[in-house]
Amino acid sequence: MSQREHSPNRRASETNPPAKNSLPAIDVLAVRAEARADLWWKLTPLEPEREAPKRSHRTPQSTIDAFWYVVRSGDTDRLTRWLEQHPANAPELHEIW
Repeated sequence: MSQREHSPNRRASETNPPAKNSLPAIDVLAVRAEARADLWWKLTPLEPEREAPKRSHRTPQSTIDAFWYVVRSGDTDRLTRWLEQHPANAPELHEIW
């Protein structure tokens, strides 16, 4: 036998050519799995998309401490600028003031 016939890198189809008038090989398990997946998608009801839960914003303690530092300085212009730089924290800081 030649070395070419025993090469482990050769495909089975290359070493054993198909007979005349034969159908191509079909992976029956893969076809069945695909059919089951298609059926599952058709029979599974679609749920409406749920909205992500809204996170409540919590102001960090360091921001609250900085707020009180700016308040104690007595400079209203500085306090206004500082609050403009912290728009997400402004409502909570207004409540504790």
